[in-house]
Amino acid sequence: MIILATGINANKSENIFKDFKDEIRKRYILLGKTVKFAEIFPLGEVRHTTVVRQILEVGVHIHRGTGGKEIVRYVKNNSVLASRIILIGHSGGGQAVGDALVTLERMGIPIYHVVQIGAPAVPVHKKYVHKVTRVETRTDFVSRNIHIGTEAISYGINPISGLLLSFVRLFNRKMPETRYVELNINGQKWGGHSAYFKRNLKNKYGIDNVTITVNAFWDKIR
Repeated sequence: MIILATGINANKSENIFKDFKDEIRKRYILLGKTVKFAEIFPLGEVRHTTVVRQILEVGVHIHRGTGGKEIVRYVKNNSVLASRIILIGHSGGGQAVGDALVTLERMGIPIYHVVQIGAPAVPVHKKYVHKVTRVETRTDFVSRNIHIGTEAISYGINPISGLLLSFVRLFNRKMPETRYVELNINGQKWGGHSAYFKRNLKNKYGIDNVTITVNAFWDKIR
């Protein structure tokens, strides 16, 4: 079972993971395997909230490590149906799957692997960091600029506590392995932040962005 977690400014009707799922499914079929997907909106669909609110919520989750609640709830209710569980998240969804990994492992529900795509640069507890792979293009605004210490201060959070938490995390957290991808980001906003899922964009060798993105982590989930 593969859980796909979206970031901000996403709606179910947009089906942003369609080509991405097709690529992964095709590869599993070639291996004689089947796969079930579930899409989770950890920050809700933007049609029910606002982008600004979602951004603030990502900041709170980075600060508190609480971004994976919806993912944890889904996995708890469906884990008996899966031989292995893989979590893949984009942007704020990437931060959420990192939080969910720690929570689920501590609950005794093993996670096979986690993939964070274009996610904020947030360290993972060192006990589980070997199960996480980051994928990003070097121009991605979110991956380059959003990290511990820069999270939005809202909901009454004391900014001093954010600095203290960052210091503590230096000792018990590590950054996961990062694999950089060279994408075609022509016409894409935020340094190609959503370009990972664009089948129509191809590099100079004629390889599309979806294939490039999946190639980056396929060895971890095949």
